[in-house]
Amino acid sequence: MIPLLNIEHVYVSFGEMPVLQDINLSVMPGDSVGITGQNGSGKSTLLKTICRKIKENSGEISFASKDLYNTEPHELVYGWKTDPKSIWQTGISTLWQSSLVFPSLSVEEHLLLALKMNSDAGKNQRLDAVYAEFESRGLPALRKRLGGNLSGGQRQLLSLAVLLAHGNCFWLLDEPFAGLDAATADFTVNWLLKKNKAGVTLVTVAHEPERIQQLCRSTWLMLEGHLEKVC
Repeated sequence: MIPLLNIEHVYVSFGEMPVLQDINLSVMPGDSVGITGQNGSGKSTLLKTICRKIKENSGEISFASKDLYNTEPHELVYGWKTDPKSIWQTGISTLWQSSLVFPSLSVEEHLLLALKMNSDAGKNQRLDAVYAEFESRGLPALRKRLGGNLSGGQRQLLSLAVLLAHGNCFWLLDEPFAGLDAATADFTVNWLLKKNKAGVTLVTVAHEPERIQQLCRSTWLMLEGHLEKVC
């Protein structure tokens, strides 16, 4: 089987400072990979490099057998290939620790924007399906609430809902449990496990080793810019 994401000998430096050093990682379709490490070790830089917010100094990153060097971040989100046998489109969506929730947009406006990245066909049905995933956590009741008036846990639910609305098969998750109460963190783990079982490939960066163990089938440690396999 061909890796969905393949990283070979990637180096990233900020000026004279090396941040990522000889990173090698292959992620197979349907996998769930966890990356742990201290603040400043390079974890978030790796995610930003994968999704093209940062470009590598050397090495190669490919996704769905396409070299990503000249790919723009928005092109990854839209996806450039659809597998007719899958409900997911081939593309990358990212949940950032600094949640990309817009203060002046309502919950529903966020989701409608995410759905527009696909076709308009069946948009109302797909919107209802997204809300149904989070009914137990009260997201449908918040559809008219502005992003700036959401609590931290509510912003997390909205961010997960946006990931789902994109419809992509590959998710990058940057500290998805940070600052959450236990109930919301448990919901997040269980929901992500369900999406992974449904075919979404996950790469998760997190400080919480117990959450990584719950969610991920393989774990890597980022240590001073080097990536080392743990299990």
